[in-house]
Amino acid sequence: MLGFGADKYVPILLTKRGERRALESLDPVIGDEVRPLLVVHEADWDYDLGQPKKSLDEHLSALPSDLAGSWKRPAFIDMNDLGDGPLASGVHPLSWFHGEAASQGLELTPVVSTISTDPYLDAAQGLVADGSDVCVRLAVDEWPAGAGPADIDELLAHLGTSPAECHLVLDMRDDVGAAAARLALAELRTLPYLNDWRSLTVASTAIPESMPPGSGLHVLPRHDWRIYAALRSGAVAPPLPRQPTFGDYAVNGASLGVDINPAVMQISATLRYTTDNEWLVAKGGLFKAHGGKSQGGMAVPPAASLLVSHPSYEAGHCAFEDWLAPVAAGQSGSNPEAWRRYATHHHITKTVPQIASLGAP
Repeated sequence: MLGFGADKYVPILLTKRGERRALESLDPVIGDEVRPLLVVHEADWDYDLGQPKKSLDEHLSALPSDLAGSWKRPAFIDMNDLGDGPLASGVHPLSWFHGEAASQGLELTPVVSTISTDPYLDAAQGLVADGSDVCVRLAVDEWPAGAGPADIDELLAHLGTSPAECHLVLDMRDDVGAAAARLALAELRTLPYLNDWRSLTVASTAIPESMPPGSGLHVLPRHDWRIYAALRSGAVAPPLPRQPTFGDYAVNGASLGVDINPAVMQISATLRYTTDNEWLVAKGGLFKAHGGKSQGGMAVPPAASLLVSHPSYEAGHCAFEDWLAPVAAGQSGSNPEAWRRYATHHHITKTVPQIASLGAP
């Protein structure tokens, strides 16, 4: 993957079908500005047996093909959460996944961190030796200003590479308060090899892990976007020596979703809609519940009507509005996968022009 600057956008997304379909349906002009960081999701859990529903081989078998069918541009791939396998063939999952994707024309850059396991780093090092670049994704406690530059140097040495061949993601996760903003600013001023990294992204999310309780319309500030816009505003003095790329978790919290036992799970109809500086979270009735309380897709129209009537709603903006209008008029609102798909599609379609509006970095 070639380097890029602050004109691009790095959404951190799971590789689930809803997110894949959101990427697949992007307008090509929008898609050209996106470099997703794709976190390979774990297999669904069988709560009765206390084990994954699929083996690692079964879980991964079709995913490279599914990704290649949805996304044709370069992307980052993070498989740190899956463990080190190995697969039945004896190959590390990262090595296998990267090779399968490449055979279908999909360019994936492996994501590592200073706390990646040695087998995972060895697999990444093998990919680097074969000509791949690499992405270093660091949580706040791994940032060089606090942890020191030695960890970064040790990681680069393990991989046999240099900052010029690495993309760097400073991941604030859900820490988006004023103190975190100051910390990010300080890191961007003192970062080792500042101008050498192939790309430099600051990522975070202001979406809470749990949505506000109760039906109705809830308004959540996009603190992550506000922090980034402030960094790019020109008001920072002295000016930043290098402008970072914007990254976020789209419409997800930092955990990218929590696996809940379906036997006890209740799901409220919840639609997330991105505006310039806020998210509108519209909640309707129970899509899934116990005791005959489930409404299914018909729990969604009341939530959709709340969005359609809001002053920040943009009729005709993208595929989300095309789907939302008939739902607000009483059509069934499908299922949570569709809600995530359209919310993610809208968020990316909204964010790319916002980044462009900040002007040339």
